[in-house]
Amino acid sequence: MKMNPMSLALSQQMPLHRFACLVLLLSAWPLQGQVQSGMSVISGDSVAWQLLDQVLVSPHPTFDDVEARRRYLILRSRVIKVYPYAKLAAEKLDTMNAVLATTSNPWKRHRLVKRFQRFLRHEFEPELRQLTTSEGQILYVLIHRETHMTVFKLIRTYRGWLQAVSWSTVATWYDASLMKTYDPINHPEDALIEYILVQAFADRILAPRTFYFQE
Repeated sequence: MKMNPMSLALSQQMPLHRFACLVLLLSAWPLQGQVQSGMSVISGDSVAWQLLDQVLVSPHPTFDDVEARRRYLILRSRVIKVYPYAKLAAEKLDTMNAVLATTSNPWKRHRLVKRFQRFLRHEFEPELRQLTTSEGQILYVLIHRETHMTVFKLIRTYRGWLQAVSWSTVATWYDASLMKTYDPINHPEDALIEYILVQAFADRILAPRTFYFQE
């Protein structure tokens, strides 16, 4: 039986836990929860119907030992902690790009970019400084997941090359990389992060990013 690439990546995860049962992760089947109802006529008969929300059902991970479970729970805690920062950065970027696409006014475009720069400088960068190295690394890959830009490219584009190089240099002191990308197909830990996110979205612990606009 041919295994899809994501399932293969999950199965290759370090001895965090046995992922044999998690092969079902991305092929998890939907159950349903009622949200609307009505009546339709089929072959002359009135038939009641209900429009249902999808509910994700996927297996929980199993663990080889207590230490494997502990490592998983630590990773899960970090992902849940830092994902909102990645989501916020993506939403701010969405807002700016949406408005930039509707105006050619140089002054308005400059103002929008400056607003995003202020967000990076006063809200985003200070939060980065509060994270541990491990939390920061997870945030970097999640930013790439949400924006399709590495943290280095994000800072270089909106804060300048010197700022990006400066941040990148500091990151290397802590064995971190601002150029880290998100690749759940080929990187087992990224595949595990994706599993954690999918579960957190389904359980409504986290809200997935949606298009966001705020004037």
